[in-house]
Amino acid sequence: MGMNQKVFSYYINDEVTIQALGNDELMIGNMGAEIYTLSIPTKKNEEFVAKFYKDKGYYPTWLRGKAYIATMFWAEAVKKAGTTDVEKVIKAWEGLTYDGPAGIWTMRACDHQAQVPYWYTEMVAKTSYFNHAFKAPAGMISSTAVEVPCEETGCTMKK
Repeated sequence: MGMNQKVFSYYINDEVTIQALGNDELMIGNMGAEIYTLSIPTKKNEEFVAKFYKDKGYYPTWLRGKAYIATMFWAEAVKKAGTTDVEKVIKAWEGLTYDGPAGIWTMRACDHQAQVPYWYTEMVAKTSYFNHAFKAPAGMISSTAVEVPCEETGCTMKK
């Protein structure tokens, strides 16, 4: 491909793109960060990945894992609200914490932004997931390390 510079990319969590390159050497050593990746080294994630794979026959990469976790977070808000009434769910979600496969997610009340950890990882030649290069065990960047304080966001949301 003519490029020998390693990159840090958001889209490195997509196994279809990685496999389509057809040359693992192009991927090894590149890095990425996301709010979900298969290689989050927690018991909850390992259980989630194993069950998902057993049920579906493929892994919850990229959008699949995020969609599942976000839906479960929303379901916790519905459960807390005791209804699917939108305004009641919104109110119940404010300040709610969900401890799932990608760590602890909290819905900040001041601007309704989910405060989530980010997971970074490097591409390696061998993993237990695929027969091509994929992500090594992920490291975590805490939500508090990346969040912008409410008073600095410029959010003018009215409750």
